[in-house]
Amino acid sequence: MNVQRHTILITQNMIITNKIAFNTLTALMVVAFMMCNVTTLRAQDTPKEETSNPVSMDVDQEKDRRVEIPSETLPNEISEDLLANYSDAEIIKAWKWVNDEGFIEKYEVHLNKQGLDMRLEYDKKGKALTLEKDKE
Repeated sequence: MNVQRHTILITQNMIITNKIAFNTLTALMVVAFMMCNVTTLRAQDTPKEETSNPVSMDVDQEKDRRVEIPSETLPNEISEDLLANYSDAEIIKAWKWVNDEGFIEKYEVHLNKQGLDMRLEYDKKGKALTLEKDKE
């Protein structure tokens, strides 16, 4: 009878130990999961305007952080404005201006319209900042 009771006590102790180990493991997994979610939520708290990818910092300091880009990469708003208001002009060059962190601040477009050189500026969302500037 003592051996049987002793066996039952050992079995009960093993069950209790397994439950404690399981609960500890579960608690650790919950903490790890919560830490991952906090990190993810912090990354998602970044304002929409600042979530765009920063520009490579191969920018020459003497050029005031102006980076030449293909005209095909201009935002849709700028392309639509150019098509609506300057369809007879040829795009010579396009640039994006970036800040010290590498985020886009504005765009600049150099056009040739019937022999006149023009420079147009747009904000980072594509809204026109300046009227055309003619150069002779």
